[in-house]
Amino acid sequence: MTDGMTPLSATQTAELLTVADLLGHDRERLLGGEQICTYGELTNLAQARRVLSRATPAARRLRAATFFDAIRDRQDIGQGLHDRGEAACFAEGEIPASDAAGHRRHFPVKVRLMSVMQQVVAAGQTLDVSVRGDRWGVDEMEELYTVVNIGRLVLEPGARVIVRGNVFSLTCQVIRLLGAPHGPRGTERGCHIAILPTPFPVDYGSGPVDGEPGVTGSAGSAGSAGFAPRPEQGLLGPMLPSGVRAEAMTGGAGKPGEPGGMGGRGRNGGMAKLAELTIRSFEGPPLPLVVLARGGTGGDGGPGGPGGDGAHGGQSLTGPVRGGNGGDGGPGGDAGRGGHPGNGGLASNVYLTVPPGEEHRVLPVSVAGQPGRPGDPGRPGRGGQGGRAGTGPAGHEGTSGRDGPAGNPGISGRLGRIRTPPAIFVNDRLGIPVCAPRRQSDRAGS
Repeated sequence: MTDGMTPLSATQTAELLTVADLLGHDRERLLGGEQICTYGELTNLAQARRVLSRATPAARRLRAATFFDAIRDRQDIGQGLHDRGEAACFAEGEIPASDAAGHRRHFPVKVRLMSVMQQVVAAGQTLDVSVRGDRWGVDEMEELYTVVNIGRLVLEPGARVIVRGNVFSLTCQVIRLLGAPHGPRGTERGCHIAILPTPFPVDYGSGPVDGEPGVTGSAGSAGSAGFAPRPEQGLLGPMLPSGVRAEAMTGGAGKPGEPGGMGGRGRNGGMAKLAELTIRSFEGPPLPLVVLARGGTGGDGGPGGPGGDGAHGGQSLTGPVRGGNGGDGGPGGDAGRGGHPGNGGLASNVYLTVPPGEEHRVLPVSVAGQPGRPGDPGRPGRGGQGGRAGTGPAGHEGTSGRDGPAGNPGISGRLGRIRTPPAIFVNDRLGIPVCAPRRQSDRAGS
């Protein structure tokens, strides 16, 4: 399906080789058809600007005017320092003096570098250009970068290129689309290029993405049995010893069950990082290039723990004297509350550059990071069974204890937050992306 394609123009070949030089890749190997992939470090901001971005000075000025519009509300948290550094790298931003020490600690940054003259992604296949921290033995929270330099990218029907949670720079001289995506719009399979979130939560928590179930409340202890005195034989028959009180013959009440624990909180969704995609020309059928960017989905809240069952009432005495009353059953423990879900993942800007006048050849799709599902409440504990009545002569039996009430029902965890969808800029102006719908159950959490 790729036969008969024309060679790259002299201008296209020149830029391919210039970028290869920046990445430290051998020109002859590249022109010979070899895919070159190396791993390195960028040691300062000036080098990062040269290697990561193809933006012109005019494009940088345009970006600077709107860079923080969609991400302004996070400038007071740690991510804001990264955002301001990216504005200096990909736009016409400057590092504030208050950020200087933080950015010195950020460098050198780890980067995956790839160059290839022609890359064909077969029908239905995925080219994942992501890199993870284990390549350098660093923590998964380390911000990593990937740079891809392609002469011609051929995407057969249902093929796609994805990056997960890396800052991404793609320079592609020619893109040839041979078919439409093979999945629903807004999903990984429903696009040609996908800017996806980190495959792990981005928050200060620890543990699994989904919250753990709450602890089950312990059952109440059983009530004590009523005191059973030994009857004494008197002139008129068996009699209780003197000094024995009737209430001592009543069984003790069962103890309440303990409440169930609250379900664990879900972790926040992964983060989609900044991307710059530079497409110099299109060829092939007039199909739209579908570019997806989305934040991660938060973890589900854990279910609340079941309440403990109430204890049974104590058993009373037996004998020819009046029976003692059975003790009341203990109330069941209250159900635990469902855990709160994780919030949707954050997302950064995406810059898509195509030839002027060909903006119609791209279809940007932006998806907000969705929260997880709130945890369900636990099951209330059952009330304890009342103690049985003591036996006695006819008409002198004791009464049975009352069953204890069930515990109170729990409540679900609260709704999580839907994050701002990624801002996708086409030719450095905010595009009008097709936003995938939010989950109906999460709308109230925005």
